[in-house]
Amino acid sequence: MKRGSDFLKIMLCIEPTDMRKQANGLSEMVQNSLDKNPFADCLYLFCNRRRDILKALYFDKAGFCLWTKRLDQSRFPWLRVKDKVVVEINSKDFELIIDGVDVFKRHKKLDFESVS
Repeated sequence: MKRGSDFLKIMLCIEPTDMRKQANGLSEMVQNSLDKNPFADCLYLFCNRRRDILKALYFDKAGFCLWTKRLDQSRFPWLRVKDKVVVEINSKDFELIIDGVDVFKRHKKLDFESVS
């Protein structure tokens, strides 16, 4: 598997995905449901409703590559947005999500003008 930094874009599919789908079904989903190009230099991420299975799909010159990670005791952090179908994330966030870090609950930026 390529590293997250090897891709121009990393796209996170917001809606829960049927994990019975393999490369053909997920590539059709990218093209038809997400309205994206499945052959682009892009990594597409999918997660099931329970958030314990994650699939990553990309096209690697000669065919589709599908990578699966299943967790036994915890859940993947996943973004919940009502009005979006797909969200772009960066490679650092991808690696943190794989490690179980919730990158979607970040500290708010504070702006101060003086110390005391």
